[in-house]
Amino acid sequence: MRTILFFILIFLAVDAGAQLRRDFLFSNLGSRNGLVSEETVAVQQDDDGYMWIATADGLQRFEGRRFLTFRYAENDTTSIPSDNIEQMRLDKKNRLWLLFNENKIGYMNPRDLTYHEVPVRAASEIRNTAVSQLMVHDDGKILLLLYKVGVFAYDEIKHEFNQANVPVQTPKGWNPIYVKTDSLPNIYWIACDSGLVKYDAKKKEMSFRGHNPGNDPVLSAAGDLRFITFLSFDHSGRLWMMAHSTTGRKTLLYSADVKNGRIKEWDTQIASIIKDPNYRMINVHEQSDGTVWVMGLNILAGLRKGASNFELVESNLPGPFAIRYDGVRSIYEDRENNLWVCTNKGLFRVNPTRQFFHAVQNGRPGESKYTYPQAVTSICQTENGEIITGTAGNGLFRFNTQLEPLPVNAITGSSGKDEAVSYLFQQSNGDLWKASEDGTITVIHRSSGKTEKVGFFTGLTIIRQITEDQDGNIWVGTQSGRVAKFDPVTKKMIHLLRFKNRIMRLMADNKKNLWVGVLQNGLFRVDIKDNSIADNYTADGPKDKKLFSNDVYDMLRYSDSLYIIAAGGLNMLNVYTKTVSRMPSTSELPSSVVCNIIKDRLGYLWVTTQNGLCSVNMSTHVVTNYNERDGVHTNSFFPATSILLNDGRIGFGTMRDWMIFDPATIAKNNLHLPPVIKMT
Repeated sequence: MRTILFFILIFLAVDAGAQLRRDFLFSNLGSRNGLVSEETVAVQQDDDGYMWIATADGLQRFEGRRFLTFRYAENDTTSIPSDNIEQMRLDKKNRLWLLFNENKIGYMNPRDLTYHEVPVRAASEIRNTAVSQLMVHDDGKILLLLYKVGVFAYDEIKHEFNQANVPVQTPKGWNPIYVKTDSLPNIYWIACDSGLVKYDAKKKEMSFRGHNPGNDPVLSAAGDLRFITFLSFDHSGRLWMMAHSTTGRKTLLYSADVKNGRIKEWDTQIASIIKDPNYRMINVHEQSDGTVWVMGLNILAGLRKGASNFELVESNLPGPFAIRYDGVRSIYEDRENNLWVCTNKGLFRVNPTRQFFHAVQNGRPGESKYTYPQAVTSICQTENGEIITGTAGNGLFRFNTQLEPLPVNAITGSSGKDEAVSYLFQQSNGDLWKASEDGTITVIHRSSGKTEKVGFFTGLTIIRQITEDQDGNIWVGTQSGRVAKFDPVTKKMIHLLRFKNRIMRLMADNKKNLWVGVLQNGLFRVDIKDNSIADNYTADGPKDKKLFSNDVYDMLRYSDSLYIIAAGGLNMLNVYTKTVSRMPSTSELPSSVVCNIIKDRLGYLWVTTQNGLCSVNMSTHVVTNYNERDGVHTNSFFPATSILLNDGRIGFGTMRDWMIFDPATIAKNNLHLPPVIKMT
């Protein structure tokens, strides 16, 4: 209660490419949570569901709340041989393979927690080999690649890495750097310092630049590439390759269509979105939904399925759920589709497919993000689908349905960049009414685009609500508790009623009533015919007419007879019997202080409170809470700012930006729909 009143006092008490954000909401595991090192290397999930985390200072098993730590212990032959883990992979036999510095290698049995060191039968010293790769392939083969030493395969009988049955070959002088299996059996692709090699292990046939007997289109297209460091296939038929530039100072990213060999270089597009020019790509990962992620030094970017451009996930953005990194080593997707992002600043987890709620930053084309972190006091949608937001200090903003910022036009141009807009309302004829905190009202006429000032209590009070009744009359509610009606003939406001506190909500119904929600004074029904107060519902009323609280922040007409009142929770008012009852789900809400309520097209009620956001199934009264894992980035919602957009999406104003989501998408992903609700 105190929190919401605090926000109201700050933002209401003065009476005397934005494009959809790609900065996902991450949860973080760091040293404060028990992580032995924030320099995380890799994550794997074993057959029992445990998450294993490799770091630069030891190995840990994460059990959801606590860590089990494994570190090197001197004179203990059963311990891991080093705390500095370079790579980690789980094979099909549930063995957790670990590659350490100095190329020590072995595996951990995740069930009995024993470590087994595995020797490497190499003709030369391998401890100081600069480039090494541990690769666990889909065909079950486990390879260790040591640059300029050779490729070694794990021998299940001898329990060692040797070169007796290595499934790959390269031309003389071509040193392998990375190996990847093809979707076809016995086909291997080898990235070398001299170029790309395709090897058919069954035929024992090599294909490479200058020797391409099968006329493979990828080999033909990639003939000019040298010092290829990484290979990865995605499910759309592309081979992703990283290769050094001609100077060797830069790693370039390419994708090749395996059917026609068409090759695309991505560095120019990626460079255009990177903030730090000193970036270097080291890894590519495909998410199960088809998103391709590229990562490395100063870069984490995603290419959504079907998209033509990568989008940057920025580091160190404002807020507690931002990811922080100087470098990203790897990404792992678990069985629940959570992405585990290994960085030098800890481990970050996110499930993009489950983040249904999105924050939209107010902005204008060509301007940087986070320029206008003001409270959004109202949201409306014009007849052509454009979305207009009003802010408490930065004027108006305009977006298309894709949430891209639009240039200034007649609407947004009517507001100064530092104007405090207290409310926006679109009349049924398309005219937009804009109230400013100095008490003035500006009407932007749809037909002509011209603006008109409407006289009222300029400088004396702030207009908090504007609505239209069934007859087309415009009603206004103020900070000081005044309610007035616009006279279209005289073009002036007629002061009709005065309440004891600020007007939080005005709502006209189809029964010639104007409902007035007043802070600390309850709910009033005004008879529009004679402008008289017909009913008053408060927390002090009779038992069957009693609200939970006198603070009415929002209300809605759910059906012909049922109105929902946000006052100390959710109150159900039957307007025919004039009785108030407690909504059964009120006790399950995140907080009794409800700021916004709105009904979606499926019949769900969406509720914002001072402690979170939830939905209410009005048939079963089941409450579903949503938090940062779902994309809810804040609990600081601006009261009475909800909107149902033309396409069914819902928006809420917050204290720094605004939030949008599609209830139908949430219902689809939850695999259930509410029953049809008939209430009279």
